[in-house]
Amino acid sequence: MSGKELAETRHNGSRLPPSPAIICFDDRLKECFTVACPVLLRHGLPCLFFVSPALVDNGRMFFRHTVSLCIDESQRIECTNAAEAPRVYRALINIAPVEIGSRRAFVDWILSPSDEAERLIERVASILGVDVRSYLDRESPFMTSEQISQLIDDRFEVGAHGHAHRALRALDGAEIEADVASCIESMDRNCYGATSSQALCRVDHFDPKLLEGIGDPLVWSSPGSVDTFQLAAAVSARNSLS
Repeated sequence: MSGKELAETRHNGSRLPPSPAIICFDDRLKECFTVACPVLLRHGLPCLFFVSPALVDNGRMFFRHTVSLCIDESQRIECTNAAEAPRVYRALINIAPVEIGSRRAFVDWILSPSDEAERLIERVASILGVDVRSYLDRESPFMTSEQISQLIDDRFEVGAHGHAHRALRALDGAEIEADVASCIESMDRNCYGATSSQALCRVDHFDPKLLEGIGDPLVWSSPGSVDTFQLAAAVSARNSLS
């Protein structure tokens, strides 16, 4: 079933069909368009694609992808220029909240669930010599505006996934509200269709008032973030305010 059908079922209080399933993709990677879309069209399957406006057209890199580039570069340094590694680790120690004396310690820290690495990722990339902008220009890992418009023309649904895919749990209420509002405004301005679906990025608290401005919201969360029942209650609370 489609996201729209699920929203209508929730809104009308009707029963879901037997064995319902929804196909969705996060993070607007170009393979959503070049690989997944043709398969979905061939089989006539609906799909909901969640996008972050700031990353469309490769305007910015997603934090986790920068982490991957940094890990690759740390391995390259260890393998091809081992004499440079101690200097790099000393520089990282100056900004990281933990002791980093080896590549293993660096990888453990940057992959940790703490939000500290996300806050420091640009400085980490600079120390390692990772040129994120060059990578974006060279590889174009994310979908373009034209590709997203084509998804809509092909009758797929496009939902919002935060303005720049930031970890909302690291933000205060005002920052979360600004992120959601900016995301909705960008989606509308770029004519990406209805923004009734929001996939929240790693959020530990949720205020239904943040959904004001979304017509009939469907809210999604990643495993380990907001409890699904809390999200459902928040949506119901928001709808009761309408």
